[in-house]
Amino acid sequence: KRLGKFEILALLALGGTAEIYLARIGGAAGFEKYVVVKCLHDHLADDTEFVKMFLDEARLAAHLDHSNIVQTMELGEHENRYYMVMEFLAGLSLAMIVRRATERLPGGKIPVPLILNMVAQSCAGLHYAHERVMNGKPLNIVHRDISPQNLVVSFEGVVKVVDFGIAKAELRETRTRSGTIKGKFAYMSPEQCVANNVDRRTDVFALGVIAHEMLTGRRLFKKPSPYETYQAVIECAVEPPSRLNVEVDPAIDPIVMRAVAKDKENRYPTAEAFGDAILSYLHHRGKGS
Repeated sequence: KRLGKFEILALLALGGTAEIYLARIGGAAGFEKYVVVKCLHDHLADDTEFVKMFLDEARLAAHLDHSNIVQTMELGEHENRYYMVMEFLAGLSLAMIVRRATERLPGGKIPVPLILNMVAQSCAGLHYAHERVMNGKPLNIVHRDISPQNLVVSFEGVVKVVDFGIAKAELRETRTRSGTIKGKFAYMSPEQCVANNVDRRTDVFALGVIAHEMLTGRRLFKKPSPYETYQAVIECAVEPPSRLNVEVDPAIDPIVMRAVAKDKENRYPTAEAFGDAILSYLHHRGKGS
């Protein structure tokens, strides 16, 4: 099966609006390159709202060029079907890594320095996106869907933020209707749960939740039903990680607790500040990588 110049090799994932394929580009003298192709579902090709959202995502992603963000290389149309081409990441999502660690590592937990390093790399990618400026104007990007599924770790150990599909940004043609909630409840900030003035500190909160969950080996807000999860986030009663896992150095507690502060005014002002706090701890402890 072909899509223009791309030879489609395998279906990697199926989402609500798009399917994601592994594809190959061939060239002269045995040249070949593997890429990921994200296609809008056939049945949505005539839905102008979905097409606009898909094009928005591609345009937004094209402005992001950072080692900790998946690279988007091309936007195309083939037989009335839109697709975007991204770099192929040989690696696993953080969700998959956590699952495998639970099965294979002693105690089921990833070593703390590795957890902190992955969170710090995610901070670097997000800070770049948050700060992005085009023609002198800030794009005001907020990812809004940071979760272990949307952080991919390459086999070389590089973390990449993926899927800016529901990101909030100035250059989007489609606007989220007021009061619409987007994202995964278990990683949302309290203000995102009530669709209220979401800014970059929402992404900081989500990264704080991920850090807390990996350090403790248990879900922070996730409950049996979406409503209970939503209530837990709104309440935002968080215990310090070291209280739930004795292997965690209590000096890490204030770093993580500030990221998951209920009031965004009490959080790190930027993802970079959160990352700097983590790196400073790692270097101080002689575990920098």
